Amino acid sequence: MVRLRKARLVLAVAALLAVLTGACGGALAGGGVPTGRLRLRCRPADAVVYLDEEYRGACRLFQTRAVPVGEGTHRLQVEATGYFPYYGELDTAGTTQTLEVELVPRPD
Repeated sequence: MVRLRKARLVLAVAALLAVLTGACGGALAGGGVPTGRLRLRCRPADAVVYLDEEYRGACRLFQTRAVPVGEGTHRLQVEATGYFPYYGELDTAGTTQTLEVELVPRPD
């Protein structure tokens, strides 16, 4: 009975660790080890950010904290309704990069 409880506990802990590891790994751009950080300043502030074609949130979130970025080159896209999108590439390579992106309004 005690062995069965221990085995169930070990399986439950292993499953929890697998879920947590997957969730943390999914938060990194490129799936690599976080080797750098990205901070953005955007106009308009309600613009949304995609890193490696994955939605990462509103740009204002990147203004308050530097976001960990995985190893390698990454594609950055910033969009807002009524503006032309911004496209760029970056390689953090162990540093914190701060980018300023000012979107150009679309003509009426």
